[in-house]
Amino acid sequence: MRERTGTRVHRDAFHLTPRQEEVVGLMAKGYTNAQIADALGITLDGAKAHVSEIISRLGVATREEAVATWREASRRSWPGGLAGLGLVKVGGVTAGVMAAGLAVLATIVWWTGSDEGDTPGLVACPTYEFPEGENHVIDWAPFVNFDGRQYMRIAGTIEPQRLVTPYGRVALNVSETPPERAASTGGALECAAAFLPVGTLLYSIEGFAPTFRLATADGELYQAHSMPRRGVGADLIDIEGKVIALLARPANSTNDSMAQVIDQALVDDLVSALHTGTYNPGIHPSGQGFVLHFRLSDGSTFVASLSWRPGAVRATVNGVIVPAKLAERLATTTLIFTVESTQLQQPNLVACPEPPAGAGTQLNPAVDFVDSVTFEGITYLHRAFGESAGTVPHDAIGKPYGEVNMSLHNSPLDFDHPPPNCSAAFLPPGTILFEVIGSPTTEMIATADGRIYRVYEPE
Repeated sequence: MRERTGTRVHRDAFHLTPRQEEVVGLMAKGYTNAQIADALGITLDGAKAHVSEIISRLGVATREEAVATWREASRRSWPGGLAGLGLVKVGGVTAGVMAAGLAVLATIVWWTGSDEGDTPGLVACPTYEFPEGENHVIDWAPFVNFDGRQYMRIAGTIEPQRLVTPYGRVALNVSETPPERAASTGGALECAAAFLPVGTLLYSIEGFAPTFRLATADGELYQAHSMPRRGVGADLIDIEGKVIALLARPANSTNDSMAQVIDQALVDDLVSALHTGTYNPGIHPSGQGFVLHFRLSDGSTFVASLSWRPGAVRATVNGVIVPAKLAERLATTTLIFTVESTQLQQPNLVACPEPPAGAGTQLNPAVDFVDSVTFEGITYLHRAFGESAGTVPHDAIGKPYGEVNMSLHNSPLDFDHPPPNCSAAFLPPGTILFEVIGSPTTEMIATADGRIYRVYEPE
């Protein structure tokens, strides 16, 4: 086992391969070996071998120790001597916090790459020293506050090489030691966070304004959620020129499957309105609505909620006021792919026969299906012999190719080989399969969320 000393180890010293970096990143998210194999499109034995090699290279005994060592080294993997990060106290003062009048001792904290001077540009944060008191347990959501904005933890991680510069340092962890009297204001304090240790640095991200997204050294993403003052959408959102697809579904739908909006003019108008519209923190969504998933060019997703009342002149998206006509266009367009209706106005999809009588009426217990879909006499597989065909990033999703109109798993019928065109083993009717940019449909196709289906070639 690697001997632990007072010296912090730089991550590059472990000499992990790019694939091993991917694996340890998934280990840090709590993935099992089987989940790692599925996520990376490799065999279970391959995943186990990677994990074993990572544990060996990091000089530890368990995967938990490997993750902890990798995370610590990641925080020290920045040029300019980040291994010497320290806190510099400048002028202790007493400050009033919020309207509650809670007195705290405030000390400005700056990040510095060495012992000489302060690093410019880092958000100035007070150091909180509350009077002693009984701790109060609160069900906090993961957040961090900087420069008057509250950022919430979102799904996914960012590659360490995309982190640019330190932006702010956590000065108070309300989830660990929130004094009872601070419970009502802890979520609004500047540089406070939940579930991030005091001293944690948040970094700006390549390609995004820091007012929109930040990340920790190990890649955890935080996205601007709200601010207490009025402004414009661009004060919190930075997706213009980055949206490659918009998925939507009615907010009151019982079906969680998303639909792709292919009216590009509507997508562009909605993105523009999100940046230029007035942001009002006092707006409370009401009426009808949509859940929106903006797929971004870096592979991430910006999730938003649209709310409006028919006949109203305005709608809101995450507190940003947009013209109601955009919501009306979204509600009435026929160019949305749904799993609730197969009557799509899309002439470019491959032709499909009518499903045979009895299709979709009950489970088919006689056949041990694999995850497949068939179009134009070609059968594609996502999973065969225990190994996933993998996924592609959202910016690799091309034009719509075909729509599933029959589920084999739910059809108690005998089938010839290959299965009927436009049928699938487990994909529900209405699922759209897309071309993959750079690959012909005679090799692979993919679902809207990037699941690859490769051509089945029997030996």
